[in-house]
Amino acid sequence: PACAITFGTLLATTVNVLRNRQVEMRACISKEACQLRLLRRAIFGMFGTAQHAARRKTALELVLNYTRATVIETREFAFDELSAIEEEGGSVSVNQLEEIAAMLHGIEGAAASRDFSVNSAQATLVNLNELRSDRLASLQSGFPVIHWIILGLLATSIVLLFMVDSNQDVLQYLNSLQLRLLFSILLTTFSATAGLCLDLAD
Repeated sequence: PACAITFGTLLATTVNVLRNRQVEMRACISKEACQLRLLRRAIFGMFGTAQHAARRKTALELVLNYTRATVIETREFAFDELSAIEEEGGSVSVNQLEEIAAMLHGIEGAAASRDFSVNSAQATLVNLNELRSDRLASLQSGFPVIHWIILGLLATSIVLLFMVDSNQDVLQYLNSLQLRLLFSILLTTFSATAGLCLDLAD
């Protein structure tokens, strides 16, 4: 009972935390997509004339590069891929938003842009930075390896204890077929919960 209660408590906490993290990340992605569409419209408002076509193209390319970086950060095994990039000396930080913000100030921004569009773009960039920070924080807030080791050890101990208990003469109140069925159900349950945790963890 002690092993089962401990395992059940840890498993419930694990599934709850991972599910909430997944929901939070999906919400951030959806909000980022909406903010990117607003930013795109603001760019057309700032640099919509023919004489600013080059600036408009540059800004839209930066938005496209940011979107591509977001796709990399949100696909399968993203955390492992980002960690590998950092270990190789690369950078996972995205500076496209900073470059777009730079276009709103100084000579480029003040002389070429409309006030409303600039203000809208600035607000959108602030929201995008906050959403991206929240999404990456959620991505990197997984459980440590020791957590999964403990869950595995508890599951293994429950299986072994079931085998020991079912082998006692005083507890032979079930026939061999019933014991095998219960053992199969036990292993199936552990396999299913392991698959669920693996899916939620990525």
